[in-house]
This record gives sequence, C-alpha cells and structure tokens, in this order.
Amino acid sequence: MNHSRGTDEACSRIRADFEEMPDLAVNIQQAARFWAVDEDTAAAALTQLERLGYLRRSRRGFRRA
Repeated sequence: MNHSRGTDEACSRIRADFEEMPDLAVNIQQAARFWAVDEDTAAAALTQLERLGYLRRSRRGFRRA
C-alpha cells in the first residue's frame, strides 16, 4: 500500500472515530493498536490531523482541537 494513501485512509478512520468519541485521547502507540496500523502510519495521520487543526497534542495524547 502506498504510504500516503495509507495515511489518508488512517486520517479518515481516525477523524470518524473522534467525531463519535469527542473526548477520546490517544498516543501514537494506542492509535496504532486502536486503528490497526503501524506506528509510523499512526504518527503521520495524527500529525497531519494536528497540522489541519483538527487535533491537538496534550499530556494525555492527541485530542480534538
């Protein structure tokens, strides 16, 4: 699978779950397990969503902005 495509797909799934669970907070390792992707893909997707202003980093992990 193309890494960029994998990241885009992960972003879509992650965003959908954050819509359903707005209080969700995950770190990269938790995200990888929760969305069944490798840690590099989880990190890239979470970072991309952070850059887009959808997520923010907190001490508890990535959360909705």
